[in-house]
Amino acid sequence: THSARPDMLYAFWCTVMLAAYLRSWRPAAFWLAAVFATLAKGPHVPAMLGAAIAVVEWREHGWSWNPWKRLHPVRGTVALVALTVPWWWAVNHTLGGRGIAGSELVGTIFSFSWAGFFDPYYVTRSLVLVLPSAALCAAALVWRTWPLVPREVAWRLIPFIVLAMIVFSIGLQHRPHYMLPFLAPLCLLVAFAIRAVFDRLGGDARRWMSRLAALMWAVTIGIEVTTAGTTILWGRQRFVDAELGALAGRAVP
Repeated sequence: THSARPDMLYAFWCTVMLAAYLRSWRPAAFWLAAVFATLAKGPHVPAMLGAAIAVVEWREHGWSWNPWKRLHPVRGTVALVALTVPWWWAVNHTLGGRGIAGSELVGTIFSFSWAGFFDPYYVTRSLVLVLPSAALCAAALVWRTWPLVPREVAWRLIPFIVLAMIVFSIGLQHRPHYMLPFLAPLCLLVAFAIRAVFDRLGGDARRWMSRLAALMWAVTIGIEVTTAGTTILWGRQRFVDAELGALAGRAVP
């Protein structure tokens, strides 16, 4: 778990969790995705998703227990523990009792420091993850296209992103790929914002903006394709360069 290798798999299963909740899939799909996510790298992000879901449900339904019934939280949590704890125990035992010592799973790496609470790292880096699309949202400031996102959509997606930013900000380690599990709601918000901008435009302005968007996306994807499989983006400044290329290219809504 002290490795970025499973992060894409981790992000995938966490995204399935989010989709299962937002699309009201069967509870089994939500909890099965939570199990696979926990097996991939640990329970940290699934726990954040659960906390964000609690915020969304509280805002929409208050303290009523009825909305929670569809997720079967008690049975789901029991199944999650039953299916993941034996695996991590077996890994630890197989590696001589040192398999998870010092890893993120036990919180050694994921420790908290309140000094980073106001650190804007995850605000700026999260926007970098959705370049160049996020740059197009700046057009909203010019044409005053408000609201960018329908209120009901915003209140269902923003808690997931903001909670992750806060929790990761007070962690000791800051890495741009930590936000990958929350890339889906971020991309949806950006997509709604871009649609609002294009709906506001008309005629020649919309055509020119479409061409500009196509050019920006082509350049970004070109950077990713031409540097794939090389070490160009993995020098000392890899968390600056890679964000502009490899990460941003695959985050186009």
